[in-house]
Amino acid sequence: MNPLMEIRSFLQALLAEILAEFGDTPAEPQLLAIEPPRAPGYSSTAFFDLASAELKGEFERLSAEIGKKQAKKALAGRTAERAAEYANRSVRKLEGAVSGFGLVSRVESERGYVNFYFDTATLSSRILAAACGDGADFGRGKDKGERVMVEYSQPNTHKVFHVGHTRNVALGISVSNILEFAGFEVIRANYIGDIGAHVVKCIWAMERFPGMFDHIADEGRRLGEYYSLADRVENGLAIHTPGGEVTIAKDEFDGAIKEAFARWEAG
Repeated sequence: MNPLMEIRSFLQALLAEILAEFGDTPAEPQLLAIEPPRAPGYSSTAFFDLASAELKGEFERLSAEIGKKQAKKALAGRTAERAAEYANRSVRKLEGAVSGFGLVSRVESERGYVNFYFDTATLSSRILAAACGDGADFGRGKDKGERVMVEYSQPNTHKVFHVGHTRNVALGISVSNILEFAGFEVIRANYIGDIGAHVVKCIWAMERFPGMFDHIADEGRRLGEYYSLADRVENGLAIHTPGGEVTIAKDEFDGAIKEAFARWEAG
């Protein structure tokens, strides 16, 4: 078993047992990773959840009078005080319970939160052993029974796919692979950008300067050159043609693109 999952399961069961001593308990205790630069571990909001559950009736009454946002603000202090009280009362019992577990070095109560810090030396050796034993399957999640769609890449048909796009592709593939490894069914979706302003600008340039890039055999590169030409016109730059230098006013260009769009949409 993944030692980190083992710690989570152990701590959630332990917190549920402690919370049961206070009577009605909220849902499964949540554990959040403690972020660097602090020592690694898990932090639980379980006692905040317990305090909020106990003050639920008062929260609903105040919400009806002053709104949820103000009610939450009004009860924030009492919720924190009660959470801190419960956490302080429970920390010794939690320390005793984890002492023989081996993967948690210490437990601290901090303003209503309970922090469980890892025994990093023991945990590291356990993780390495588990990783060597499981190989490529280390950390693989169980089937979640859920489907996720990740949409990425979106190449533009009339612009060169360059190194700037590679980052988007790498991120999309990585997120897809991670989700799949975690147990989700992943659909990788990719919308090809074959309609829009970039296409219309390219068509306008091909009509306005016909044959200008016929010497380029590669069609993708040829379309890219026409798009770049239109981009230069849009930015007020001169175009160098076999017949000389041409400059087109922006209002003329904008009008031509608008008209081309209308023809496109009309079929």
